Amino acid sequence: MDSIDAKAMAAQKLTEGATLEELRDAARDLRALAPESALADLMEAKIERVLRSVSHFRPRGSRTPLPPNCVV
Repeated sequence: MDSIDAKAMAAQKLTEGATLEELRDAARDLRALAPESALADLMEAKIERVLRSVSHFRPRGSRTPLPPNCVV
């Protein structure tokens, strides 16, 4: 996969429903191709926001991880 393909896939995952696992994979691919990728920064920020917002719905003290197929 080249940089252009990775960017296109990452942009698609950000704008359409994607699972957390898909977002993580796309961000990891971008980092491998361009360590200073701003698009990877955006993807990682979205993952963090989702995890923070979902944590409000889990019981306090719960350590149950989100399923990797959780669509965001």
